[in-house]
Amino acid sequence: MQVLAEMLDTKLDGGLLVGVFGRAFPGIPLEVALEALVWHRLAPDGNGMSDAEFDALLGKWIADDLANEE
Repeated sequence: MQVLAEMLDTKLDGGLLVGVFGRAFPGIPLEVALEALVWHRLAPDGNGMSDAEFDALLGKWIADDLANEE
């Protein structure tokens, strides 16, 4: 995510995350994308969903979308 923030030259926030993932991986349901907003890298205090939990939450849809592109 740090790479994404640097590429976009902006601070990551919840709205940006939902928008980016929605465009990049259209198979991710909105409810799941919204649930991902509790990721610790987006939380102001650094507390929240771990990287492993974030990956587990979104991994299925990202893998499905990537497989459909091939």
